[in-house]
Amino acid sequence: MTSYNRVMKINSLLNSLEVLASGWEKYAINETFSGYTLEQLQALIQALRAILAVMDALKLDYRGKIAARQTMGTELGDIRLRIVNCIRGHENFGEDSEFYRFLGFKTKAERKTGLTRKKTDDKDDSVDYDEAA
Repeated sequence: MTSYNRVMKINSLLNSLEVLASGWEKYAINETFSGYTLEQLQALIQALRAILAVMDALKLDYRGKIAARQTMGTELGDIRLRIVNCIRGHENFGEDSEFYRFLGFKTKAERKTGLTRKKTDDKDDSVDYDEAA
């Protein structure tokens, strides 16, 4: 069940409770049902409303914190990159150090050169430029 459905169910319950309280006030104001008076029910409805108001305020605060989190995350990402670059260029550490590897990077020794050569068939169509001259 999504949080939207839960909110809708709570709102639906709140509406039903208000209808119940309204009818109770109109038709049986001095009666007690299931051990509850009208005043007790109205107090419980108000308590639920207060909880929902607090939750709404928390949601707004949470949404506001998202922007701060994004800004700080971007700033810390830049700081991390600068620190890693310093480690990479540091005379006591560098790209082949255990520290650099510990951070999750491949060391210089572990990296491939990036040069790839395609396999050719047995026939050699290449020209020997030394012989051509």
